[in-house]
Amino acid sequence: QQLQAIEAGAAFRLLAERHGAAEIGEVRRQTEQWMRDATRMFATSRTGEAIAAYGQTGMVHAADTRDAARAALIDRWDIDRRAAPTESRIILTHMN
Repeated sequence: QQLQAIEAGAAFRLLAERHGAAEIGEVRRQTEQWMRDATRMFATSRTGEAIAAYGQTGMVHAADTRDAARAALIDRWDIDRRAAPTESRIILTHMN
């Protein structure tokens, strides 16, 4: 007798149904409530809303060209670095 086709995630779903599963429900890393809300948005595939939340606080930047984006990114990083040299920072970029 042939086995049923395995759909995406079926093996993990079966394990969770038979043995139970734990789920992380509390966002602890972000200190601001809006950031916690945005993290939940990312986790529930509401990516546009999450990016918009970060955009409203000036944390998302866009440019017309790759070169303009690169130059602006480095300029902002350098200004921040000089203003607070001991602070940590992260740069995230995306390109299609």
